Amino acid sequence: MGTESVKILLVEDQPADAGLVREMLAVDDAGRFDISHVTSMEAALALLARERFDALLLDLSLPDAQGLTAVTQLQREAPWLPIVVLSGLSDETIALKAVQAGAQDFLVKGWGEGRTLARALRHAIARKRSIEHLAHLASHDPLTDLPNRILFQERLARAVEHARRNRSLAALLLLDLDYFKNINDTFGHETGDRLLQAVGQRLKECVRGRDTVARLGGDEFAVILEDLTTTEDVVTVAEKMLRSVAQPFTLNGGEFSVNVSIGITLFSERDYDTERLVRYADSALYQAKTGGRDDYRFYQPGALDIRSAKNY
Repeated sequence: MGTESVKILLVEDQPADAGLVREMLAVDDAGRFDISHVTSMEAALALLARERFDALLLDLSLPDAQGLTAVTQLQREAPWLPIVVLSGLSDETIALKAVQAGAQDFLVKGWGEGRTLARALRHAIARKRSIEHLAHLASHDPLTDLPNRILFQERLARAVEHARRNRSLAALLLLDLDYFKNINDTFGHETGDRLLQAVGQRLKECVRGRDTVARLGGDEFAVILEDLTTTEDVVTVAEKMLRSVAQPFTLNGGEFSVNVSIGITLFSERDYDTERLVRYADSALYQAKTGGRDDYRFYQPGALDIRSAKNY
């Protein structure tokens, strides 16, 4: 991190201990630390909702959060944030459980010096970033950097639970490029790959930041739309996607045109399982393909339910 200032959130209810931390991190060779101090978990969560921090120093004896529950609560509310525990107890069992709960390190108050604490914070940040990078690689498509099938399934499961719990309307869209194989066969896989990247970007531009656009493999994409007001919201997005993808792409000095077919299924508080939703959307996609392509179809109960993904 060089000489850049590191933003630290210190959660400590004892003024003397908080002052000691400030003194330790203020020494010349410890680095530059910008410390924000709060005295409760409630205040910490409120501040985290407004600001981003590089790391968090956590006391395990807060007035509104005791022991490892403080770590698990922070891990749930801010999973991206590296946590270093500062405890008044030298207990290896608690230290191990804290790390297992999500903390990056466990330090005992009063032990070590400023350089030790500074190094622990910087190492915690580096470890957390490495973990996040590996997790990103495992959950995202390497070509488009969109969520892959694994992350898509996780988000679909969460969306189903969210719709059930809040009695809200949501939609799953499966998309397939029309005659994409012809582009690969005619112009090569490099052009095909660039086209997939460009299509993924255009699809992202058609939805809100909280919606999910995923690449399932090949030329197949999936979109999850949550907290919709009416079915017309889905129609608006689907038509926007059709228009966007249909605009010519300039790649490798040439101009390419492609269309997309879309299958849609809606879900709300009804107890749908994710496999059924995918099957319904795939059936609707089949209807869009066989109905002329470059179109969208909603799943209709009783319609042909077929999952021969590359047979249409």
